[in-house]
Amino acid sequence: MTRLGASLFLRIVLIVIAATVAASVISLAAGYSASVAAQERHIEVLAKTLGEAALEPAYELDVKALRQLAASVLSSEGAVTAMFLDAGGRVLTDGSDENPLRGQQINQPTARHAREFREWATASGKGIVQTAGPIKATAETHLGYVVLAFSTDQLFSSWLTLMRQALLFIAACGGLACGAALLVARRFTRPIDQLAGFAEQARQGTGTQRVPDFGPGDIGKVAAAISEVLEQPQKPKSPRPKLPENF
Repeated sequence: MTRLGASLFLRIVLIVIAATVAASVISLAAGYSASVAAQERHIEVLAKTLGEAALEPAYELDVKALRQLAASVLSSEGAVTAMFLDAGGRVLTDGSDENPLRGQQINQPTARHAREFREWATASGKGIVQTAGPIKATAETHLGYVVLAFSTDQLFSSWLTLMRQALLFIAACGGLACGAALLVARRFTRPIDQLAGFAEQARQGTGTQRVPDFGPGDIGKVAAAISEVLEQPQKPKSPRPKLPENF
């Protein structure tokens, strides 16, 4: 393969691989963000449902019933935290029998936001999705708060699987791009190589003076021009005038 063909081959392969990598990265990032957003919505709906179920136990201050509700959530895959707080933001139960956090003030960002603004708050970061919100008896009466946290490890594991698939896809596209680029480079440079070979033979005075037919394209026009030049009779060189000896 000539230098022109190698350059064309390399450029085509790099362009295809770069486009494939860019599309894969954008797709993976968008997919992961969408998955995290969907998990945030799911956890917030779960927390609101849990708050509705905890309305009566919170009103009666039935810590045992609240612990059972929290424990049922903690048995879910990916659950990290499930707590009920009293109206002052102190832990009633964390779902465990020991309940070591009982009476402690929770200052997580979502719990603090829920306590200060009396509304639901959800945030994600460092592999955790957290949500917190009020347990409402009425629009103005709050009996306590629900705090949930779930791990995003499962999402990350799924994302890694998708990344491996994307790498295989990129490798496959790279292989196809190499084959296609080789065909394109050969098809594009073959007429140029033939024309260059013919021009070299014409310069050396060897071979035929009949230019190969390259069709109506740009290379064909160049070949036709060379053919016209070769078919014109060469004018004999006129001898140089002899200069006087005393010049």
